[in-house]
Amino acid sequence: MSPDSKKVCFKNFERQHKIPFVIYAHIESARIPTPGQKSVFVQKPCGFAYSIKCCYDRSLSKCESYYGEDCVSLLWKLLKREAKEISEKLKTKVEPLGLNEEQINQISKLTKCYLCSEALHEDKDIDFHPLTGDYLGLGHKECRGFRKIPKSIPVVVSKNGLTFLLGALSKGELDEILFICGNKEGRFGFMTPIPGFQYLKFVESCKFLDEEFENQDRILSDSKKKGVRRWFKALSEFDLMKRKTWVPFLYLDSFDKLTRSDFPPPSGFYDELEDEEISPEEYDRAVRIWTVFGCETVGDYLKLCLESSVLLLGDVFESFRMLCLDKYKLDPFHYFTIASFAWDVMLKHIKVKLELLEDQEMIAFIKDNIRGGIVQCSKRYALANNRFCQLDQTKPHTFIVYLDANNLGGWAMSQCLPFSEFRWMSRNEIEEIAPKVGILEEEGAYGYIFEVDLDYPKKLHEKHNDLPFCYEHLTVPELGQTVRILNFYNKRNYVMDFRNLKQCLSNGLILKKIHRVLQFKQSKWLQPYIAYNTNLRASAVSDIEKKLYKLLNNSVFGKTIQRLSTDKPIYAGFCILELSKKFMYDFHYKIMLSRYPQRINLLYMDTDSFIYEIQTCNFFRDLQFDEKLLELFDTSNLDKRWGIPPRNKKVPGKMKDECDGKVVREFCGVGAKVYCLDVDGEEVKKAMGVRKYVKRKYISVEDYRNCVLGDVTVRRGFLETGCKNYELKAYWVKRDVLMPGDKKRRIRENKVDTDAWGPLVDD
Repeated sequence: MSPDSKKVCFKNFERQHKIPFVIYAHIESARIPTPGQKSVFVQKPCGFAYSIKCCYDRSLSKCESYYGEDCVSLLWKLLKREAKEISEKLKTKVEPLGLNEEQINQISKLTKCYLCSEALHEDKDIDFHPLTGDYLGLGHKECRGFRKIPKSIPVVVSKNGLTFLLGALSKGELDEILFICGNKEGRFGFMTPIPGFQYLKFVESCKFLDEEFENQDRILSDSKKKGVRRWFKALSEFDLMKRKTWVPFLYLDSFDKLTRSDFPPPSGFYDELEDEEISPEEYDRAVRIWTVFGCETVGDYLKLCLESSVLLLGDVFESFRMLCLDKYKLDPFHYFTIASFAWDVMLKHIKVKLELLEDQEMIAFIKDNIRGGIVQCSKRYALANNRFCQLDQTKPHTFIVYLDANNLGGWAMSQCLPFSEFRWMSRNEIEEIAPKVGILEEEGAYGYIFEVDLDYPKKLHEKHNDLPFCYEHLTVPELGQTVRILNFYNKRNYVMDFRNLKQCLSNGLILKKIHRVLQFKQSKWLQPYIAYNTNLRASAVSDIEKKLYKLLNNSVFGKTIQRLSTDKPIYAGFCILELSKKFMYDFHYKIMLSRYPQRINLLYMDTDSFIYEIQTCNFFRDLQFDEKLLELFDTSNLDKRWGIPPRNKKVPGKMKDECDGKVVREFCGVGAKVYCLDVDGEEVKKAMGVRKYVKRKYISVEDYRNCVLGDVTVRRGFLETGCKNYELKAYWVKRDVLMPGDKKRRIRENKVDTDAWGPLVDD
């Protein structure tokens, strides 16, 4: 095995070229009632549209649509036909166009391969595009050999569309399937060969951009909706079709309805799954579409909806592709997900070779101790008391503030991280380093991961009750359950980054024993990549740009903690998580507790955010006149009424008011991921696992309040979709959406204050 085979670096040079053809597909379904069954209705495919985008010849782009019960079967036939035709086109090679004077002069000055960026020697050659004949660059002959026309044609489709296509596969409508990509959440892509031709590579659209399709028309300006504009040539037609068109979901309860000639009433456009009705304005637009395009049947109208949807999908993704190629020189559709794309983008950018762990003990040492973000509710209810909301002069003035760390993952990824020379320290070395743990250089050439025993002195329990150190997965004696919590039990064989260990010791925990130490070489190898994306995001204008740059940072972190992966540097993911926690603890203990001693309560924490109750007349005035505190904040989003100038916009590691300077009146915290806020009269409600429309329409702040203060269980009924044997069905379910009690903390008798688990609580 070569030394480089044990390291991670960028190798996919061929993916720097744009894929010639991409197909975008959209499948719509009728909601067929299922009387006598547990389900309310089953979603049956009733129509499709697909558009083909060719990057080198616009005349080869096209759009097709169809409606009918056999739509998926027909779609397969058409896609196979398209794949064969595309394959034939790709076999046609074009002679090089030659070089102009400027290109000739440029070549004489080139010293690096345009593909791998390594130095050019004698093995260099001029490269031309095989389909257009255009000059590409000067590169190594070996690198040129890697650059081939891809054998797969990406087909971008929604999650439901992918399910319908796999349903056809399960019924034997495909000759062969190459492989299916997926994770514990489900399948999100597969490839199928077309004998003698190309592969069709099906990818799920939300694995690249998770923006709901309802918002796609808002992402792009009209000038970038080129596919829609070319298809609907008349300006009046384009104005009608350039945004989301409503499908009559409730009306389409049988395939017969597709041939009806009467236009559905407004009630027919009700979306049961989202509990959403069509607005009068949108219904008028739907009627105009029917009239302007001369629709004779509901199926004709559905085809227009499908064409508009798939063309919008194509325009959004083509804009996304162009952005990726412009900023990163890679085509995202060489990949199945944004995460795998981001990983290659990062490797290409940093040009660092990351060592892969082969020692199974080291791998287990890190994998078994990866701990996610901290989520807990420390105080369950608070009512602000200040002159900007309600004010009771007999009680202390208080503010509730919701603070969020800008790009916390990006900040952590910008710190020193491991990359090579991993080794276990000997017992003699451990004994030598033990007295020096508290003064280890954090940005030195070498870093460490420790396995230690720590004692948590009882004198610290009251001070640390809101936020104890050392998050861990353990069985709570009183509960008899294993949960991931903060607690005051002494730590045994606890594995942690050396910087977190230093933090614990400086805050009073006692080091009793060091079992093992993993030493490694470290540097800020990810910082240039994070900084590049952060700067791009800060100057971004469009939503699609802002979303992309944030995704590309977050996705890289996700790749480093893939538990089953042996070809990723999981040590980096471990340290990123540890450093993220260290940042939050430093902010809480060094900044907020120091600024407001005995006058602050931590209400809630979720990974990168804090919700505080602070005894102060005006938190924003405190911020304005405390320069040291102000420097730690991103104030670019604050309401102008506070008179605080904008600074530190999008800077990683700066704290930001999540409520944009609006006054928070009330907080109700049921438990982890379940809480609500009254923000200047606007309700902000969180309830993990509950449909958005249920939270929006059918759960109130009063419900949260009753659950917290009155131990009331709140139960709601709603439609929920499920998939079995590639059939999508909707079920009416009744579920407890708010439940009193909290496994992560012990709730006191007043039902508001809580205690961290530990020896004193157990006693």
